Amino acid sequence: MESEPIMPFAVTPWVRRLGLDRPVYGPIVIALFALALFSVTVALIRPGYWTQVPVWDEGYYLRIARRGYVLPDGDYALYTNLPFSPGWPMVLRFAAWVTGLDPFYVRSVVSGLLFLLACPVLGWTLRAFSSNHVRNNLAILCFAVWPGSLYFCTAYAETLYLPLLAACFGFILRRRFLIAAWFAAACWFTRTPAVVVVGALAAAIVLDAVAARPSGSWLRSLGTLVLAMAISSIGMLGYMAFGYELTGDWFAFYQSYVAWDRCEVMTWRGLSLRTLADAISLFKDRPTVRLSAAWFCVVPVLVCLQRRRMPLMFSVFAAGAWTFFFVRDWPRLPFHDMLRWLAVVFPLPYAVVTFLEERRPRLRYVLLACWLLVSMALYVWCVNRYVTERWVS
Repeated sequence: MESEPIMPFAVTPWVRRLGLDRPVYGPIVIALFALALFSVTVALIRPGYWTQVPVWDEGYYLRIARRGYVLPDGDYALYTNLPFSPGWPMVLRFAAWVTGLDPFYVRSVVSGLLFLLACPVLGWTLRAFSSNHVRNNLAILCFAVWPGSLYFCTAYAETLYLPLLAACFGFILRRRFLIAAWFAAACWFTRTPAVVVVGALAAAIVLDAVAARPSGSWLRSLGTLVLAMAISSIGMLGYMAFGYELTGDWFAFYQSYVAWDRCEVMTWRGLSLRTLADAISLFKDRPTVRLSAAWFCVVPVLVCLQRRRMPLMFSVFAAGAWTFFFVRDWPRLPFHDMLRWLAVVFPLPYAVVTFLEERRPRLRYVLLACWLLVSMALYVWCVNRYVTERWVS
């Protein structure tokens, strides 16, 4: 028995009124809505967030923007700025130089402008393979109001990382690999987990060579791969050079202590493998850990189910990001920064929307409305916890 054909999201009157059928205007409206949701929540809960003191890791980025990298007393065991990549602090320093204000006072404006840029860039990326603007914009909407997306409106590196990441994949999907390499380098200069982005770029070049088949294309692809990896490495080498100049150690960032404790995972001294049950039961004072763990478990399922309706590179990137987190941060206590790490996995909201698109028309809109309402409620809740300096990860 043949399955029913998938009917795409229709351009209804309310879709037109919201601008969800327009490729550029729609993402801008969505970005403004998400920024307004963040700003109104902050204004009602703690307006002093904008004028008094930074919260959480914002302080590290602001200190780097003000006076560069420092190693207190030359001791790696002390709290240090070194693990925080320089891309975002350099943007803050430049904005402070232009305006004559302290980086603290320009951080929210700069992050808002970058998010306003990131959403249309993400729409441009999605248009590389999908001409359904309604579906694309709904994916951006689901992405913009997911709880982890609050970091795109704060003084965290993700606010710069997002537009660079989206642009990188836009050029990858258009087979402009060398341009994508420069954006991958900028990503790596901004966040060290961008090694996943560089890996996705390398995979895209290899897969493109396999699809081309003629023998001459292999040599061209090999040259492109070598050059793209050399360009991409500039970002990480630049970051390492900052640490080397201060400490004489190229891997100073890797040794620095940032206030989290490593769990023992399958060591010779014992077997301690953290599970989903641990996330639910062990950290009752940190309820958002449960939300993070649930989102973490959904990633491979949804992306796998929708792999045929997305570019292969989306699945590669999502799998790489999920694996990187599992290997690097899942063993940390207590599942360090899961919401923030997974917020940038933009293929997942697209997978959510394509999954809903496979439902019957009435059911899909009901499910979409429920998803968005729950997501926005959780977003506001997480913003509340963030600005009042309660655990969000």
